[in-house]
Amino acid sequence: MNISKLAFFVVLSLFVNRADAMNISDYQSLKEDDRDVLEIYIRGVGAGVLWTQAVSEEFHNVKIYCPPAGLKLNPQNHINIIDNMLESRKPAAGPFDPDTPVEMLLVLGLKKTFPCE
Repeated sequence: MNISKLAFFVVLSLFVNRADAMNISDYQSLKEDDRDVLEIYIRGVGAGVLWTQAVSEEFHNVKIYCPPAGLKLNPQNHINIIDNMLESRKPAAGPFDPDTPVEMLLVLGLKKTFPCE
């Protein structure tokens, strides 16, 4: 493992409390302090969601979200979707809990952005 990969994992471990999720607070900190690390993390989350979509569709005939044919989402698209979810929270409901996992927001945001009809 080269030094840059090791440094990446060390920095990432400082912001991720659990191995299974990144909360909103850590997401917002990374967005301000180290956008490159955030994009690498979100790229992996996006790939996981894409594979989950493929398996769900293949084995259960269920789509989680339905993007237009040929659309290739990238980390910036995913970050925009997460940000839109954070901004669109109804005022009456109040802001999301800072411990809310951004992975969940991405999946819900993809469903909202690309609904299956």
